[in-house]
Amino acid sequence: MESAGEDRAGGWFQLMRVIKAIGGRIIDFLDQIESFQKMLWEKRKFITVTQYCITIGNVDKSFYPDVAACEPQWAEWNELFHIDEEETNLFNSGKDKKGKRIGFIRDHPTLVLDTKYFEPDFVDRLLASFDDLDGMIDGVLVHSENWQALNLLIEKYRQRVQCVHIDPPYNTQTSGFLYKNDYHHSSWLAMMENRIATGLALLSKEGSHLCHIDENEYERLHLLFERFSIPDAGTVVWDKRNPMTAGRGVATQHEYIIWRSGTNKPINLRSKNIRIILNKVEELIRAHGGVTEATKKEYADWIRKHLEFSGGEKAYRFLDEDGCVYQSVSLRAPEPRTDPKFFQPLIHPACAKPCAVPPNGFSRTPETLLSMVERGEIIFGPDETTQPRQKRFLSEQTKRQISSVIQDAKRGKADLDALGLVNFPYCHSVFFLYGTDRCSV
Repeated sequence: MESAGEDRAGGWFQLMRVIKAIGGRIIDFLDQIESFQKMLWEKRKFITVTQYCITIGNVDKSFYPDVAACEPQWAEWNELFHIDEEETNLFNSGKDKKGKRIGFIRDHPTLVLDTKYFEPDFVDRLLASFDDLDGMIDGVLVHSENWQALNLLIEKYRQRVQCVHIDPPYNTQTSGFLYKNDYHHSSWLAMMENRIATGLALLSKEGSHLCHIDENEYERLHLLFERFSIPDAGTVVWDKRNPMTAGRGVATQHEYIIWRSGTNKPINLRSKNIRIILNKVEELIRAHGGVTEATKKEYADWIRKHLEFSGGEKAYRFLDEDGCVYQSVSLRAPEPRTDPKFFQPLIHPACAKPCAVPPNGFSRTPETLLSMVERGEIIFGPDETTQPRQKRFLSEQTKRQISSVIQDAKRGKADLDALGLVNFPYCHSVFFLYGTDRCSV
């Protein structure tokens, strides 16, 4: 416009107004298309089919003859549980075949009946036999696009879910996935935003929302979560113990789990190994006729050799005279104390002399230490030259706060291979399911 001069400026402005008007029409047209697509997308979808999986023990015995006659159901049980190996005559022809099957059903109440193998009339009668079908349902599996599924569940489960655990597309532009994995950052964030918002609406007051991600979108996803009111409980670094080498830079060996939760309490981990350890101690005490030196040695050797135990669990390698499992913990203060009371020595019970005091002083007050002595929670050395330590016991209620680093090299592919499912090689290990289930506040 400057080069054309002032005489032609009016014409240029008129041209700009025309371009703007045309652009506005195009934008309005595209907006209509997108609004129509959005309307179709958000329209409540039909449920195409609903089936129920019911343990036989919850099925009235009057339905057993129909179950016994359903060949597809027996074929599934045979495929999953190899019941033909337990009762070979169940699949042989014979006039008493049905009667034998009814007996087998009665003796195996944990077999799961799948209503997809039965006629609608049978299913209607079966469901009508329950006084409170909805109250008996203890699990729901939805096969759907996830946004549609969340909106289907929102009204029934709003603020009732304790944990939402998701593994979304990492947006790495890597092929081989069953879903789209190459969004633009803005499109990916828009997809994540509306699904996270609905998922958070399902959470109870102190529920947790866990989301897997890698370094490709971690920062953007973390900022997205900051837009919601649910507090940050921390980020877990998952060390996969398998560095992914690339053309340049550092070989990445980890992923992340963003953990958001409404709780203001520590998130603890309940270890199933605690019960294993306590059961083993009971077994050894019975075998040796009490807590003997042989009992203590065999227990220490046993727990040391268990590779699946964590370092914290292996620390509980001692048995006291009452058969209680414990570990030895330092009483040293983490930083130098300035109050002289934290340097008051404990008196050795055998020689009645003052014991050595940790360089930084004790981490507990003298009153607390004396109470611990009375409860038998202090370990004294052979004489006063050894610093006293805390005896920390292991019990069913023992918990530890979950760490920000987990190490697990298992792949979910092995879990799916065992089920004959080979279409998705990138799934995570079931460790993340039962590991989350064992967390508590």
